[in-house]
Amino acid sequence: MHTSIIVLSYNNLTLTRNFLESLSPYLRSETELIIVDDASTDGSREYLLAESHKKKFRLIVNSENIGAAGSRNKALS
Repeated sequence: MHTSIIVLSYNNLTLTRNFLESLSPYLRSETELIIVDDASTDGSREYLLAESHKKKFRLIVNSENIGAAGSRNKALS
């Protein structure tokens, strides 16, 4: 069974880092992780860009803050 997990990120580098570190051991090949960064300015974006290649998740980077609903819609499209 294929599962997709959508996570929104906005200016929360510490929580984002902790989340990825705690979730990584549980991700399986049939799990798709999509993270949407909503124009963070605290280093989250740079961290996610670096980690997306190592941890194999899809990263969507918004150029401006479009809010939770808009970010979820981008992940679903």
